[in-house]
Amino acid sequence: MMAVKESLESLNILLSEMRYYLLKAGIPKYQVRVRNQKHQFAALARAFDWLHNIKLSYEYKQFVYAWNLVPEQIWDRYKLHKITGLQEQDILEKASVALQQLWRIKRPRIFNRDIKKVPHLSKKSRGKR
Repeated sequence: MMAVKESLESLNILLSEMRYYLLKAGIPKYQVRVRNQKHQFAALARAFDWLHNIKLSYEYKQFVYAWNLVPEQIWDRYKLHKITGLQEQDILEKASVALQQLWRIKRPRIFNRDIKKVPHLSKKSRGKR
């Protein structure tokens, strides 16, 4: 039990270190969090390894580099004034697409939406369609 708690904590720390850039890259917010449920140690370990590999990847490093080419306020101004076609924007767009593609490859389910419990249909309601 202690190992699961520590593993979950380590995973959340790593994810919090990466969250800002992942969201800026266009990764959906619901995928940049750990699903709220009980987890087995093996699943947490696989998720941590996968996320750590993302952080060490060329794609992630390229996105961080591209994002840091200009201050965040400048990115906001570009968006506000609908300025497009600049070199740094092209670099960021390519890095963003590459990171999004990498994020989709074998992403552990632990980073998906929470499972919503669907109430079982009663026998009476099954026939009323």
